[in-house]
Amino acid sequence: MKTLRLLVIDDAKFMRDLVIKTIRTSYPEMLVEEAADGRKAQAMLAKNTYDLVLCDWEMPEMNGLELLTWLREQESYHELPFIMVTSLGEKDNVIQAVQAGVNDYISKPFSSDQLVTKISRQLIKHGSVTKEDLQRMAPKERIQSGGFDSASLLTANKVSPTANVVNSNRRAHPQSRIKGKALVALNIGRKLEVLIREINTTECLVISSTEGGLPGLSEDVRVILVATDSQNHPIQAQVGAFVNMLQLMEKNIDCNRALLRLQFHEIPPEQHSAFQQIIARLR
Repeated sequence: MKTLRLLVIDDAKFMRDLVIKTIRTSYPEMLVEEAADGRKAQAMLAKNTYDLVLCDWEMPEMNGLELLTWLREQESYHELPFIMVTSLGEKDNVIQAVQAGVNDYISKPFSSDQLVTKISRQLIKHGSVTKEDLQRMAPKERIQSGGFDSASLLTANKVSPTANVVNSNRRAHPQSRIKGKALVALNIGRKLEVLIREINTTECLVISSTEGGLPGLSEDVRVILVATDSQNHPIQAQVGAFVNMLQLMEKNIDCNRALLRLQFHEIPPEQHSAFQQIIARLR
């Protein structure tokens, strides 16, 4: 069987690392290449042959929709599986992507299982591989690290003992499992993809990349939480919060990971039920 070649496109290196780590953990035999924006991806696609593209929507130079539109104009890539990565609340973007010829989409934040399932489904559907081949390619014992399989990429280093949630009686253990993921929307319109280390009804401790900047202490943000209920239906809650702790994960000026403790504001009545369900699922 030929080596499958995938292209991951995202302007945030933090996200590219997570996605690539997830794919390689699930399917070590796959060759995964990366591009930081649509223009760089366009040059790579013009020179190389790929079996699947996983592309973020919002990027400089050339966004995901523009790349998809160009790709579908190329005869050799007219049927190439293309999975678009979008942020929550971008339903209009999904419609545009479908009209442009996208094969599937996945909304941030997403789990490793969701990502691998969508990639596997498209590779099988387009005849690049069989289900049996994928089962053979998967390692016999996959690395497990809690709610987010790629979390080991972010939690390999020890965390300061002071990085504990205030209302919790226990400290965040250096090897504690990642409980989930979320988006943190800043006032400047940018969204941070973060991993949840600890969470309760009053605050949460998250891990974020420092790329592109972080919110300042006492800055107001909006936290977008996602989980699934007992019937595997998605639950989403959006709550206000402010930053009451910000700390690099290493005593190194070049460290690109930080811990943020976000103190929730009063939960709006219309968000209360979903918020409580998500907290119960993530604890």
